[in-house]
Amino acid sequence: MFKVIAVDPGAIVRSDRDLVYVLEKFGMHQGRVISEFPRRWRAMAFDAAQQRHRGKVELARITERLRQVQEGVLYSAGRPGGDAALPWVQRAAAEHAREPFDAILVEDEPADPPFVQLDQFDEAHACLAPNRQWDVRREALRIAEVCVLHLKTAKHLKLVDPYMDLSQRRFRRPFESMLAEAGANRPLIDIYRSDGLGEAETIRRADRLASKAASEGFCIRLFIRPEAGMHNRFLLSDRGGLMFATGLDDDDDGSGTSHDVVTLLDPPLWRSKWSEYSDEHAVFEWRPE
Repeated sequence: MFKVIAVDPGAIVRSDRDLVYVLEKFGMHQGRVISEFPRRWRAMAFDAAQQRHRGKVELARITERLRQVQEGVLYSAGRPGGDAALPWVQRAAAEHAREPFDAILVEDEPADPPFVQLDQFDEAHACLAPNRQWDVRREALRIAEVCVLHLKTAKHLKLVDPYMDLSQRRFRRPFESMLAEAGANRPLIDIYRSDGLGEAETIRRADRLASKAASEGFCIRLFIRPEAGMHNRFLLSDRGGLMFATGLDDDDDGSGTSHDVVTLLDPPLWRSKWSEYSDEHAVFEWRPE
């Protein structure tokens, strides 16, 4: 699934060219993100750039690029920062022992896994292998797991499936697993389904689970679109999107397709789909009490 890589904030500001090269390898649509470890990661990169390039034009370029790092490139998972008196590499190694990263990118420290030297960080390296499409078992926990970075970081989610029916267990289980993975994040969740059931019946079928989610602090909104215009299934967030070839329902009872192919959307397609499923004219809304 998504790869979370720790990056030495001092290493990537070695030059503006290094910074550009590294940053372009990350983002939700790439299937890999930079761990914001520790929480002051960006400030540490600014400080390192000052020390390396004070008085040079290079500093202005690097500083501006760090300011413009896109949402979806850095991922904060609430990891403890470790002993601030230690060098970053030692702190990252200690944190890796506690909760592994997929890799740790460094300038010239040990090159043995999980460490990757900056000069070895190229397309031939395993940690940069394509990671934008996955074969996912259609189980509630696996479906939520493939969406976990969106669930934990998004302020706004759009679930798109023409057959979304929260009264059915096959849809209810993944939805509940998604809420659990979102945890304290509590994004606004919009549900889009077709008009095949009619407005009143669609609201009735969603009411029990949506009301429960609202009691837990989520705001749920329901949208109905003409059935003829709906086919593909998506989880869209304000940071990126995923397309599900089969659906947002599970196969925990073993009566359907056991696996699904899930694909990360390129930014232009994600933006197009985000706009296509506008958040105007909800047919019903469940607000936190």
